[in-house]
Amino acid sequence: MIIIEVILLVAALSADSFAASVSYGLSNIRIGFFRSLLISLVCSAFLLVSVLLADLAEDYIPAILTTFGSFAILFVTGLVKLLQKPENTEPEQLSFLKTILFAVSMSLDGIAAGFGAGLAAGDGILALAVSAPIITFLTVYIGNYVGLRLNRKAPALLQKIGGAVIILIAVGKLI
Repeated sequence: MIIIEVILLVAALSADSFAASVSYGLSNIRIGFFRSLLISLVCSAFLLVSVLLADLAEDYIPAILTTFGSFAILFVTGLVKLLQKPENTEPEQLSFLKTILFAVSMSLDGIAAGFGAGLAAGDGILALAVSAPIITFLTVYIGNYVGLRLNRKAPALLQKIGGAVIILIAVGKLI
């Protein structure tokens, strides 16, 4: 796999992370530097492990399991945010548990992509190991920053929209 293909794969997988991070910001939830770094490392580790183990595990883990798992976590998160009463206070920090759940739900696409691509350890592994954490970190951190900035303009409405967007991302995983 050439470096461009690796970067495109990671960028495509990070698109959901960007949208979800914007949604968290719209919901007035801050994903700080270290939480973004943790999400990036978890997502990248899932992707790398899935690529390295694709040949061994492909026959044992059905794609429907990873798809449904990602959907369920995101749908419940979005529903909670949608039903939550909007507040115009300072953004709350994403808790450690929610950070892990966010990272895992975003990682499930990485598992499916690694298996789907059927990659084996090869030339693209180093490029993947370097680019995945950087690109994922940037999409999460910048996406959340954008969401928080937009939230300050019209917080009550945007907090509801943030929850709805997370639900849409979850439904998109089923399609």
